[in-house]
Amino acid sequence: MPHTPDTPDAPTLYDVDGELLPRPFKTGRLGHFGLYVRDIPASLAFYQDVLGFRRTDALPGPEGSAPPYGVFLTYNADHHAMVVIDAEVGKARGDAYAQGVTINQMSFQVATLREVVEANAMLTRRAKPVRRVGRDVPGSNWAVYFTDPDRNTVELFYGMEQIGWDRRSKPPEFIEYRSAEPPRLPQPAELDEVRAVQDTGTDIGSGHQWSETREAVFDVGGVLLPRPFKIVNSGPISLFVSDIEASIAFYVDEMGMAVTEETTYAGERVVYLRSGTEHHTITLLPLALRRTVGLDQFSTLAAYGLQVGSYRQLRDAAAFLEAEGCAIVELPRELHLGIDYALHVTDPDGHTVQIYHQMEQVGTLGRPMTAAERRRPAAAWPRTLTPLGPTSPNPTFQGPLG
Repeated sequence: MPHTPDTPDAPTLYDVDGELLPRPFKTGRLGHFGLYVRDIPASLAFYQDVLGFRRTDALPGPEGSAPPYGVFLTYNADHHAMVVIDAEVGKARGDAYAQGVTINQMSFQVATLREVVEANAMLTRRAKPVRRVGRDVPGSNWAVYFTDPDRNTVELFYGMEQIGWDRRSKPPEFIEYRSAEPPRLPQPAELDEVRAVQDTGTDIGSGHQWSETREAVFDVGGVLLPRPFKIVNSGPISLFVSDIEASIAFYVDEMGMAVTEETTYAGERVVYLRSGTEHHTITLLPLALRRTVGLDQFSTLAAYGLQVGSYRQLRDAAAFLEAEGCAIVELPRELHLGIDYALHVTDPDGHTVQIYHQMEQVGTLGRPMTAAERRRPAAAWPRTLTPLGPTSPNPTFQGPLG
């Protein structure tokens, strides 16, 4: 679809760190994802204890009461890859939750702080509603928040606090760096902020530190872990939408994604979009399919993807999750093109979590694999797979598995 300039006199291309683009930012990876949940302890029992996310921070209830109304979770060095927020917060923010919008946020990373500032300016010029712009703490990331046509909150963020070998987050004193205003550029480097807090006498080592509750008994690639798999990436988000054309226009024109592929299932259109080289970042499905495939009849989230480190880990995860009593969901292949072997389970709120080990990569020219080129998954998963080609995508470096 053609790009619509901000005003008749405005340029149609922006210099984004030396690259000319039709918008003043470049949508990157899905950095983190947030859900409204009805029972935070139950959600933590699933995402933290069963799937292996680490807790890094929490938003305490009134006057520090427990349980908190929000908890930050991660699986890598990012301060958070997931946030679970009490559903009462979602209800208090308007009627979107009552309409099934249980996503708190879908957060995509950009490479520079300037992109956040200029994205906010672009949205303002186009009279698009901005929910908030500023800096989030915990996490230390700068962000602008806005909504898609179905009122899902989308975030473009820059930077993220990194948690190192001691698994310790920043101490509470960094809360003073929270901001609800667009940043003035340039901002100080994060290390300078850390030194400024140290100069006040704050113990930098006083932040939250994660402690695992399960015994490490599984050999995962030569390392003992509490589970037979390790989550290494936040995968695609599948959405039930009310108007697929409006959603395509938003994610293509506003967010800069590209349509990778379309298919049909039960007579309904399914559209895959990508922000990078992976086959898809977002899948759009019409609301009519929600009942057809038997997923939760309240939420407009069709699936939240999580990638594990290998096919062996995926097989072992299937046995482990079944032994844990997780509800397994069968979804048709047409709803996860680009991913051959996938396991689907439901969380305590009925959200579907898609666990997979590999996604098809789309080359520079943007052509996905044909049906003939793709591997046809067997009904009974084999013990091993034959590679599709002489090379496969290099995994994102994750540091130690545990």
